[in-house]
Amino acid sequence: MIQLHVWLFILQAFVLFNTLLSTADITANEDASVTLKCRVKDIMPNITELNWTRSVEETSVIVSQYARGGNITSPNLVFEHVKWTDGGSYKCIVKNSSGTMQTVETRLFVNAANMHPCRCEFRRKLEHWGSKLSPNTTRQELLKELESELQEMKKDLEVNKTTLSSSIRKRTSAPDKRKSSERIG
Repeated sequence: MIQLHVWLFILQAFVLFNTLLSTADITANEDASVTLKCRVKDIMPNITELNWTRSVEETSVIVSQYARGGNITSPNLVFEHVKWTDGGSYKCIVKNSSGTMQTVETRLFVNAANMHPCRCEFRRKLEHWGSKLSPNTTRQELLKELESELQEMKKDLEVNKTTLSSSIRKRTSAPDKRKSSERIG
């Protein structure tokens, strides 16, 4: 009975080793077709769950709604027309009857057309809205969906005119109506 237990443990360790194969980074141009492969279905028996996660700068973000697959029946994640917002680190997480297995992450880099790569703190917001909004949205629908964000941005960009240097100078400088001061400035 002890020998059987040891043999099962070794078999489980072998399966773990095979699922942790590293994958190469993928670089694609925007609008190209990209397939991220999760090659554990052939190696691992009795898969109960398979899904993909994505992170950008070590922050978890949603996987694009335009991606197909990424489940038990179709383990590869397929982007027919990849967008710049789809870039990031992807992990295929697989569970079977013996526990959780996780593949090494695959990094996807997307060369965006007519756009300089954004390295700012607002990238997550851009990615959030880029993956959430449908391409067939009308201007009115878009404004309605973004209304709260637009109000917040408007509030952040508002300037108190009384604190501007021109306002302060007007209050602290005495008027000078002399002809000589008008010519000088």
